[in-house]
Amino acid sequence: GPPPSRAPSMALALYFFAGEHGEDEALPNAFEMPAKAGDVTFEEFLRHFPPARVEPAAAFAFRFKTVDATYGYVWTDVRRPEQVLPRHEGLISAKILRLDLLEARQLARRPVRLRRKPAVAPEARRAADAPPLRTPTTEAA
Repeated sequence: GPPPSRAPSMALALYFFAGEHGEDEALPNAFEMPAKAGDVTFEEFLRHFPPARVEPAAAFAFRFKTVDATYGYVWTDVRRPEQVLPRHEGLISAKILRLDLLEARQLARRPVRLRRKPAVAPEARRAADAPPLRTPTTEAA
């Protein structure tokens, strides 16, 4: 449905953290921010984005929901501070990825490297494949 009405100088921004426990696009976080002439730039969004104010050193990747004639909407990467943010159904909707957590997850899932065993001389291989020698203690058992 249509977004709730707000003061013309304010914009509502919805966001969720992709791939994080307890985060879901269907139940987004939200915050209000000033919107000059209805438009909000990426720089203005970042200035008011609550997690960046709490964790200024954190690295985030931002994608914003954009109207698309074929699919209804698509997620668009935004990086330039002066870029005006797209809106979907009148709202600014962001999908955010914490890059520091992504890097930690990727390191945790790093595949194990398999290494070849060193080459064994044919004589040593034959000796390794030979049955164990029988000794008096093994024969008595």
